[in-house]
Amino acid sequence: GQTFEVVDGGHERPNLQYEVLAVSRPEKMGLIHRILERELASPGGGAIVFAARRKSAEEIAGFLKDMGWVCAHFHAGLDASLKKEVQQAFIAGDLRVIVATNAFGMGVDKPDVRVVIHAEIPGSLENYLQEAGRAGRDRQDARCILLFDEEDVETQFGLSARSRLSRQDIPMRTPRFARRWRGWSAPAFCSAMRITPGYFPGASRSGRSRRRPPSWRVPTSPKRCAISIWTYSRC
Repeated sequence: GQTFEVVDGGHERPNLQYEVLAVSRPEKMGLIHRILERELASPGGGAIVFAARRKSAEEIAGFLKDMGWVCAHFHAGLDASLKKEVQQAFIAGDLRVIVATNAFGMGVDKPDVRVVIHAEIPGSLENYLQEAGRAGRDRQDARCILLFDEEDVETQFGLSARSRLSRQDIPMRTPRFARRWRGWSAPAFCSAMRITPGYFPGASRSGRSRRRPPSWRVPTSPKRCAISIWTYSRC
């Protein structure tokens, strides 16, 4: 049989140094270049630069290439074969720097990432911790640097607004459930839904449960509304 080694790293990451730098948008490109020069001065290791938008990722990658870095951009708009090629090149060390959106997969495991730079603020603290956590997986010292610009906050508000579903989107995206539960609906823009689970195994012949449990409020996302529309009570 095989022998497995258990590695319990815990949730603490004492090897990571977090830093926030307040900068203006015109200063970002040059600052990213200087940070990379400092953090990647020694051979080996790589860097990830996260951007909130595809256009930003492409622009930053283009600038870094002009500055002499072996670099590529990565986002959901690339062909699957090209994304795989870029990922493998970065893991192998053929690419020293990758500029990516949050489409950069959690499964991309490169242990010697020496610095993670957020050129634009991410959509949530959870996203930030997940993305910054790509640094220093070899347990060596690494830095996580966020470049803060107030204009990026408005960018995130805009991205969030465009990702929301309207009431008209729900039947279109879930036609089978919309037909089955015709007349049922759920608010698409609320951060907490009022849910009454009136249908579950053990219901009467009419389909309505014999015992109707009390409603409760559950935090959810707008997309979750569409996914779980068949569980919601009449509004």
